[in-house]
Amino acid sequence: MNKETCPKGKHFHLFGKDVFERDNRQELIEASDPNQALEKFILNLDEKWEGAIEVKAHGKAKESNLALIDFWRTPLR
Repeated sequence: MNKETCPKGKHFHLFGKDVFERDNRQELIEASDPNQALEKFILNLDEKWEGAIEVKAHGKAKESNLALIDFWRTPLR
């Protein structure tokens, strides 16, 4: 993800690290706030996916930068 691929509207960069590191993901999601971006990201996950999700603002889209939201998802089953 770089400046050329980012949309002009409000968006967030999300990083998902699977607990077993077999299904790591990166997504750019257009949303009005970080919570909405997290919700959209979770809706696209398999129901058994477990791991850490970081929501970053545009310009802070590196895993080493402080996240707006740092969330752990554990499936209910």
